Amino acid sequence: MNQLFSSILILSLVFFSSNSYAQPSRIQHQDRLGDSLQLVDLMPDAERIPLDPNYRGSWYLGPNLQTNGFGLQLQWELLRNQDEYQRAYKNKIANALVIYYHLGEVKHPKEISSTKIRNDQYANTSSYRLGKTHRLYTQQLGVAYRKALGAKLDESSIGVSWLTGLHLNIGLSKPYYLNLSGRGEVAYDEEYKNEFVNPGLIEGKGDYFKGFDEIEVKAGLGLKTGLHFNFAQKEKRISALYIYGGLDYYFEPVPMMVENKDLSWLYHFGVAIHFGKYY
Repeated sequence: MNQLFSSILILSLVFFSSNSYAQPSRIQHQDRLGDSLQLVDLMPDAERIPLDPNYRGSWYLGPNLQTNGFGLQLQWELLRNQDEYQRAYKNKIANALVIYYHLGEVKHPKEISSTKIRNDQYANTSSYRLGKTHRLYTQQLGVAYRKALGAKLDESSIGVSWLTGLHLNIGLSKPYYLNLSGRGEVAYDEEYKNEFVNPGLIEGKGDYFKGFDEIEVKAGLGLKTGLHFNFAQKEKRISALYIYGGLDYYFEPVPMMVENKDLSWLYHFGVAIHFGKYY
């Protein structure tokens, strides 16, 4: 019995061995298939075109929207060529000195638009801000340092950098006029305190251009920091997204709302879209 089992085992091994030599392997079959077919790449990789390494700076501007208002940003950069980079694209990853000018209008966090007052009794043809006493326009002139985090070496890459800056605040505080029932267009005064917060006594907002001759300057200091992403696909162009936060301090408190403390400290988070070019 053992002899028979050994014979069967030997015959089986001989059969599988001869069968393996007689048949081509799977790899050989794939090789023959590869010889008969030619694969064609219909979408070759895009050519990576290097950018000009000799730019001296850049400028860009664009609108911004932040948690306490909106505005327009203008920035000018001086690229810093540092010897330690020692590469053809050193200007594209070098740090930069940034001079910026930001213009905008600041909103108080407790402002309420009359359009949100759902009462037909107080319907008006012109919307207004309930309880608002002053508008605040801001001008920020500052200097920032841009630290490159990711190089934009060619047209298909994204440039990432981190900006941190300090600025001078020049705030313009303008009286807010309301059209009060029986009084006409008036600016806020303690005498009208109750009327400025009573929708039933307000017929609408006053003329926007009233009060420019009553503007008061509010000076202060501030800082900004954020991330800048340049997505531009064309050489010399800048198409970027700027995500930032900031803190501002005014030496003299700024009035903005009835029954609310005048503000010296203002903080915000925002996003801006920048368009510009290298030169």
